[in-house]
Amino acid sequence: MNSKTLKIDLFFIVLTLVSFNIACAADYVFTINEGEKIKVLPKVLDFDNDSVQIIYSYPLNSSGEWQTTYSDAGVYLTKVIATDGLNKDIKTVKIIVKNVDRPPEIKTSKEHYFVEENKTLSFGISTFDPDGDNVSLEIVNAPNGSTIKEGYFIFAPGFNFVQKNWFFKALQAAGLKVIPRKSFYVTIAAKSNNLTTTKSIKITVIDSNRPPEINKEIEPIIAKELDKIKIDLKASDPDKDWLFYKVKGWIDSKEYKTKLGDAGKHHVTVTLTDGIYERKYVQDIIIKRNNFAPEITNLKKDKENVITLREGESRTLKLKTYDKNKDTVRILSDNLPNFAKIEGTKIIFHPNYTISNKTNTAVFKSTITASDGNLKNSYNLTIYVKDVNLKPKIINYSPEIYTKQRVLKPITFEINANDKDNDKLTYEWSLPGFVKVKTNEGRLTFKPTTIGKKKISVKVCDEANACVKHEWTLNVYTIVRR
Repeated sequence: MNSKTLKIDLFFIVLTLVSFNIACAADYVFTINEGEKIKVLPKVLDFDNDSVQIIYSYPLNSSGEWQTTYSDAGVYLTKVIATDGLNKDIKTVKIIVKNVDRPPEIKTSKEHYFVEENKTLSFGISTFDPDGDNVSLEIVNAPNGSTIKEGYFIFAPGFNFVQKNWFFKALQAAGLKVIPRKSFYVTIAAKSNNLTTTKSIKITVIDSNRPPEINKEIEPIIAKELDKIKIDLKASDPDKDWLFYKVKGWIDSKEYKTKLGDAGKHHVTVTLTDGIYERKYVQDIIIKRNNFAPEITNLKKDKENVITLREGESRTLKLKTYDKNKDTVRILSDNLPNFAKIEGTKIIFHPNYTISNKTNTAVFKSTITASDGNLKNSYNLTIYVKDVNLKPKIINYSPEIYTKQRVLKPITFEINANDKDNDKLTYEWSLPGFVKVKTNEGRLTFKPTTIGKKKISVKVCDEANACVKHEWTLNVYTIVRR
């Protein structure tokens, strides 16, 4: 209520009938606003000095006062009478009470409200207009997702309304459940006519953490032995929290270098966490066998490997094999010379004496292959066979080593020899009397001219002058006639 008081001075002259009549319906006109107080203060002049009584009419009280209310708007005529009992003076006072519009009132049950993300806050707003005017409500600084409907403030903050900074993310990642929140004020305005009343309400939005999300279907990881695998989820966090993985099972880390022998189907449990929520799933890992071709470690790959032999020599080449998969290794070759054969992981050479000749060393190109049944490695092997000259060999002869022969009777000596090198043979005969005879054949006819024991020999030589010798003892006799 307005405490303003309007004091009005009225001048009265009693008994003289003298008054300040105004050329209007009232002697005095005063204007006040609703809620103000008016007080009439008469000033009376009585020449007889009699006691004067003041009488007030409605709406003034007996003291000449009127406290207006906000429902008193209008025009009021009141009379103020001054009398000494015999005579009186009357003044008419016109009071104009102007209408005063009062602001509306706002009430809520609380001054501070709490709501979680993705939930709805609703509270009623009571309004009252002391003048009975219609009141409208609005939000001056409405946050996104808020409205006023049928006297209720409705607010539904979405996820991510509360933004986490790195500090909160770090605390959450460490497993500390410190819940961030965001507080702000909304101003609610109540309007009636041209008057507005505002009220500030504090609202605190509490973060709602959501679990991580896997963005695509989890497919098996397929790799081969000795490959590097990585468990890399296509995952995200709707709150943009930091994500961490934990792997348990066949392996205990996100990255792993497979080994030979890891072939097979494996399972690991992957735990995806943002520090608060966890999501677990099973990751299948299929490791295919990675077959490697076997190797011959004592032969050079893609280079010439050489072995040199001599005719008639027996040699064994022991091959050292290695297979990463520990498979059984088999040694193969489809172009080894006929004097070589494979036994297990050994190649046995035994060239005969006809492989080479004196002017040319025999050369054989072969491919040696190590195979595990599926994969193979091949190596080039060059075999050099050097010529070895062999002495001729006497096969048979005639006559016997010890032979009798009559003097002056011819005798034929024969020697049958061969040469494994197919060399042309020459024959050098040694006859009694230091006679030397060379022939190209193993036959010689000799006629002894004297009696006694005679030595006859032949030296068979090849083209390299390698020789063998054979000797006969000839007992030459004569016939004694009697």
